[in-house]
Amino acid sequence: VGVSIVRDTVKQYGRAITYFVRWVEEDKFYPTLTIDQVLEVLTRQDIKAWIMHMSAQGLNPSTIRFREVSLKIFITWLATNDGGNIRESEKSPYGRDSDNQLKYISRSGSKKSPKYIDTELVISVISNFHNECERCMFHMQYDTGLRISEVINLRSRDLPDAKLYPPNIEFIPLVIQGVKGRGGQSKERITLISKAVLNRVKRYHSSIEYKMSLDWDMTDPDKPVFLTSNRLTWKYRNAKEQFDAALNRIGLNKQF
Repeated sequence: VGVSIVRDTVKQYGRAITYFVRWVEEDKFYPTLTIDQVLEVLTRQDIKAWIMHMSAQGLNPSTIRFREVSLKIFITWLATNDGGNIRESEKSPYGRDSDNQLKYISRSGSKKSPKYIDTELVISVISNFHNECERCMFHMQYDTGLRISEVINLRSRDLPDAKLYPPNIEFIPLVIQGVKGRGGQSKERITLISKAVLNRVKRYHSSIEYKMSLDWDMTDPDKPVFLTSNRLTWKYRNAKEQFDAALNRIGLNKQF
């Protein structure tokens, strides 16, 4: 599970760097240089220009910050042996502050307080998924507060056994394995899942749709808790698209 999460993160970093490369190609501020050569001579002013370009496009600060973080990590890697020592670390586009940490140019995205969501809205969103596998998965996400990446990486062995807890307990601990921590290290955290949602997941697992998946035995502890309607493993982008589509079907902005 942890490897899968790291792999998804690397893909997101790669996608962010791709946006930068496309901008370099379109802007042509180094018309005689190749992309590889631009990365060798890239300056702080160049990165500022890219950030201003993204701001003009209306991208939110969090997105801009993530893309700059991805580019900074890549530039730093280019100054290592693994990166071919293409750049000199002393000539990094990032100045150092008093704590000897590289400074970012973009501003950090503001932390927003969670919005209150009433029961009717939750029911409306969940009802607008086309399949029970989707309705069940996002119901569990709402119930537990998990990230999408955490939900799609859950395995059968991760689900708690309700029989081990007293009948009067409505919420059961759920241990999430392989959550990304500081420095890319994996760790675990504990949340709660209601018995009602856990029972819904169990009913979904009893369906022909879930049982007849060809890639796993019914009792395989590594079987994903949720599969797509085609009985395949969920990908982050696909799950996110399905969630946004459900929001759009009820006229709710995806940035809600």
